[in-house]
Amino acid sequence: MNVMIRGDFYLSNVFMIAEQDIVYVNQTPIRIMSIKILMLEDFVEDADLIERQLTRDKMRFISHRVDTRDEFTNAVKQFKPDVILSDHSLPQFNSLAALKIAKEEMPNVPFILVTGSVSEEFAVSCMKAGADDYILKNNLSRLPAAIETSIQKRKLEEENIIIKRLNAEIEKKNNELDYLNQEKDRFMGIVSHDLQNYVASMGHIVDSIKTSVSGISNKRDSQINRLDRTVVHMRTLISDFLTVNRIQSGIINPLYNLVNVGNLVQDIVDRYEDAAIRKNIKVTYSNKCKDTFFRTDVSYFSIITDNLISNAIKYTNPGKGIKVEIAKKDRKYILKVKDEGQGIPKEDIQKMYGRFQKLSPKPTNNEPSNGLGLSIVKDLVAALKGSIDCKSEVGKGTTFTVTF
Repeated sequence: MNVMIRGDFYLSNVFMIAEQDIVYVNQTPIRIMSIKILMLEDFVEDADLIERQLTRDKMRFISHRVDTRDEFTNAVKQFKPDVILSDHSLPQFNSLAALKIAKEEMPNVPFILVTGSVSEEFAVSCMKAGADDYILKNNLSRLPAAIETSIQKRKLEEENIIIKRLNAEIEKKNNELDYLNQEKDRFMGIVSHDLQNYVASMGHIVDSIKTSVSGISNKRDSQINRLDRTVVHMRTLISDFLTVNRIQSGIINPLYNLVNVGNLVQDIVDRYEDAAIRKNIKVTYSNKCKDTFFRTDVSYFSIITDNLISNAIKYTNPGKGIKVEIAKKDRKYILKVKDEGQGIPKEDIQKMYGRFQKLSPKPTNNEPSNGLGLSIVKDLVAALKGSIDCKSEVGKGTTFTVTF
């Protein structure tokens, strides 16, 4: 049994690392890799020929020669070779038996038959049994390339196994995500149907109380109004959640129709008349698109306008003003919502379109804010192939400009 370290200084291709030495080139440490070669060979002279051939090809290696079954079995377990070179016929042992042991103990280690002469049939049977290659001893010049190719091939096989395992894990995670998405869709279905119905029913009850009850106290009237506002806020919150869900699900294909854009914005401004009056905020609307029809998705355009006006009222102090304008320039329609509110700090501008973002400015009358409005606006403007711009100065107000 012999162990030999052979090989000149040579930076070869990357093999499976067995042993490493440190050498210094221009005072720079370089790690040199050696291949661990287990040789099943009963003739020392033949083993020496193999080592000389590998050395001539500047291959760095550590060789370990054995010539019995027990030595071979122990070496496979303890020496842990990177490649096995096996003669075919040894006393009371042969390459097929060695190959079987190698496949049981180290199935990923290349096994190359190196022998004097074998029939073509036997060589094929060895390859079918799992050998990687066979080299005749009178043609050892092919051995270094065969070793390198076999090691690289096994390395690729191991990487493919890892990739398959990772793909299986990814598929499993994707299936779990699909299930969670289905659960989310079922939940959103409940929200969109049952919860909306309950909130709508509450709104009808409040409307009925307001119209049918007379002579109630100012305190009770105030309570009913607060309840009415709460119902409106609940409707808005549910609507925002459902809109975000549609956006995340990719269900935002616009349905384009011709609409009188000036009248559409007027209707939305009118909806906020009561909210503006309660805060003593004057809303001025400038319609520069009278009798002009614009092709858009009415629902998405309304949500965009609604959110911008709603935000302007929330973040503007009582006694101030808001200007809403719709205009046409060239072939583009421009919606502007300008308030005299608190303004948005520069550090908040970059993050204000993120979902559930809480910015530094706070609603001036403790109005609820879920941090979804501007993210919805941004996504819907993009869906309508428009653009949105924000100019703001702390203490001087904010102007949102949407161009379609």
